[in-house]
Amino acid sequence: IFINMKKLLLYLSLVFTSLFALEIMLRFYGYTPFRYFDYKVNSIHEYNEVLGWKPKKGNYTFKSKDDPEKFNKVTIMKQGNRFSGNNKESLGGIYLLGGSFVFGEGVSDNETFAYYLNILNPKYNVYNFSVPGYGTVQSLLMLKEIKNELKLPEIIIYGFINHHKVRNVARGEWLNHLLQNSSKDSKFKPKVPYGVINKDSNLHFHSPIGYIMLPLREKLALIAVLEKIYMKQITKNRKKQQHQVFHKSIYEMKKVADTMNSKFVVVNIDLNKSESDKKLTDYLKNKDISYVDCRVPNFQKFKIKGDYHPNKLGHNFYSECILNFLIKNNLK
Repeated sequence: IFINMKKLLLYLSLVFTSLFALEIMLRFYGYTPFRYFDYKVNSIHEYNEVLGWKPKKGNYTFKSKDDPEKFNKVTIMKQGNRFSGNNKESLGGIYLLGGSFVFGEGVSDNETFAYYLNILNPKYNVYNFSVPGYGTVQSLLMLKEIKNELKLPEIIIYGFINHHKVRNVARGEWLNHLLQNSSKDSKFKPKVPYGVINKDSNLHFHSPIGYIMLPLREKLALIAVLEKIYMKQITKNRKKQQHQVFHKSIYEMKKVADTMNSKFVVVNIDLNKSESDKKLTDYLKNKDISYVDCRVPNFQKFKIKGDYHPNKLGHNFYSECILNFLIKNNLK
């Protein structure tokens, strides 16, 4: 028994020494334990078992990145939409769906393209139901949730950026990013509903999932690396399907819009003009879905300083681009 204990202690010592050496090596090559970017983030969101998260009613202020002296105002209405101007009685509606670009991350209520569009197009009430971090799947689920909340809209506009493809399949790096940008002390950690293509080539939705959280992850780089390896392995097959999921999710939005007797429009508002949109336009044309390219002509001019979100010039550009499309297609 004494000999066996000596061997056990020797083995444990070797394991501990090897792990210690591996930890040192990982630190040397720049790997770090998991860390939250902001421990005291003031979130406008609350947990939602279907959508993952959803804005909660209230008035919020955030310091502007463009102007250190300015504070941006964010107003969330009772249905979860962001304020986009005063409603006009008995008028038709436009629903806006999408992520932070449509929501207006980094700008005030009166600087979003939803607000500008509401002014430029007095025939409609514009409702901004977009949510920071949402992709196509969450936008689709949001549309289904709000379908009976207000008067049925005449037009539904989905504004997307290319990164929505990553979000739609809950890629591991996206789940990690969401967790790092959440509050460490929050009771609910970010979870994302996602889509997959099943064996019958149909789109199937899964309940929200989050990033794996192992013990000692904030102490050891080794644990953080193991988490990343695990998440990469379980999401690699979904990565291969992200383009199909993106296209089919848009088509599902079109079908929901049809049940609401609403005109459905897809708008490309990415800040990256270099990527081709031919595959998407071919798909949308085949499905008889309206598409308009509203990508800005100059990345630096239309983005917030030190950020990748559009500034108020970008939002103004989007509003005019969309309005021109509505006029051209007799939707104004």
